[in-house]
Amino acid sequence: MSSKDKKNKKRYRFLFLIALLTILGLLVIIYTVDSKLTAYEESETIPVSAYEELETEFNTLQDLIAVDDIWILDKRPEKALRGYKDLNILDKNLKKKVDERIQRIQDILDSQEDDELTKINMRTELNNLQQEKDSISVKLDSLQQNFKLTSSQLKRTNDSLENELSSKTRQLDRKETLKVISFKSENDVLIHYIGETKGNEADGSGVGVWANGSIYRGEWTNNRRNGRGEFKWSDGARYEGDFVMGERTGEGTFYYPTGEKYEGQFKKGLRSGSGTLYDIDGNVSFEGRWEKDKPIQ
Repeated sequence: MSSKDKKNKKRYRFLFLIALLTILGLLVIIYTVDSKLTAYEESETIPVSAYEELETEFNTLQDLIAVDDIWILDKRPEKALRGYKDLNILDKNLKKKVDERIQRIQDILDSQEDDELTKINMRTELNNLQQEKDSISVKLDSLQQNFKLTSSQLKRTNDSLENELSSKTRQLDRKETLKVISFKSENDVLIHYIGETKGNEADGSGVGVWANGSIYRGEWTNNRRNGRGEFKWSDGARYEGDFVMGERTGEGTFYYPTGEKYEGQFKKGLRSGSGTLYDIDGNVSFEGRWEKDKPIQ
């Protein structure tokens, strides 16, 4: 064996050793990422910082695999060399492996007089690297699938917790505003009230019981019926509809104790606007315009 062959063989062994150490280093990194993911799956939670760290590691490994493809599959060492130099590697151990790749390609490019034996050895090394790369890619795909599944589960869990928290918060706010208070109406009648309050006044949804036997269920503002509600008089009369600061104003239906019914518009407690009056048998007694509680003929 000539001195040149011995020199090339020695250099090949050195380069092959570096390649082997590089592959082992990648396997260690992937094993570490896999161990982290397994630990998070067992605990059923992933901290945001750890989530971002895992995502960065996955992206880095994907970029490295892509550049390896350029070198091993496409056999374009010049482009691979540029790709390795452009990688933004933060992990010190992984950066060391990439630097070794850069140096190895640089040595190959600098050697313009490789004999046939060296070329055969280099092809053998490339085949070995391809097999190791395939193994790493399969492992990385498996990790990515598990990572996506865990990420999806985490999002569903977070959404469920947020919805539950919002529901509990609304319930707590409602409980804090529900009170039993007493006050007098605009007609100086005592009202006992239970429901939502604001500033110790009836405000929101609640029920008011008048001292004379009348009952109101509906919306309140500042101790007054305001919004949609139902008012029942002690004599059997009933109104369902709109209220504005204690008075029937807007659209509503008034049921008379005698069995008659009026559907239409009200203003300040009186029938006013368009409306229809029905007799006790449900027949239309009058349909048209009303003003100050009287039909306009």
